[in-house]
Amino acid sequence: MHSCSNLSGDPVVITAPSLEYLEMGIPHGCYSNGISVRVTASLVKASIALVSEEAFSLENQRRLLVDLCNVPDLELINFQTKLIVSMSLLSSFG
Repeated sequence: MHSCSNLSGDPVVITAPSLEYLEMGIPHGCYSNGISVRVTASLVKASIALVSEEAFSLENQRRLLVDLCNVPDLELINFQTKLIVSMSLLSSFG
């Protein structure tokens, strides 16, 4: 995905049931209302790059990471949020 324009004020929604690879750059000031990725288990690799850490709010980063958490090969560039751990998983280490 090289470019996308969203003037509606709504989040951008990507729906691709057979998508295997997603490469996306997020420029500063774009997609301010977030991006939602609706994919199936077919997505095995994704690379998401923010032009800068300030390009995409922390909340939008978290939401996108939740959408992509099952992707086996996930590369995040300039993200502040990189890990979401459930408390039940943490308690199993203690």
